[in-house]
Amino acid sequence: MLPKEWTDVMRVLQDRCDPTPYENLERLFLTDMGQVIEEIFDDFDPNPIGVASLAQVHVGRYKKTGQLVAVKVGRCILLAPLVLTPPDP
Repeated sequence: MLPKEWTDVMRVLQDRCDPTPYENLERLFLTDMGQVIEEIFDDFDPNPIGVASLAQVHVGRYKKTGQLVAVKVGRCILLAPLVLTPPDP
């Protein structure tokens, strides 16, 4: 058993955390990208598919390419989208 003080501090490092509220994501996109979510993505699921202590992942459709992407959002920074669908042949 670890002391309660330790487990309280380490709780934020778990892989099942509360998601960042969508309103905060909107502000993050505007601050980091200079655009609102709707200007970057045709579709953006406000509910993350995964949440951990350092980041959460959302699914969106990138406007520039039409590709389905995973958007990894750090707790304080926006990280690059990752393509989920292969490009057309």
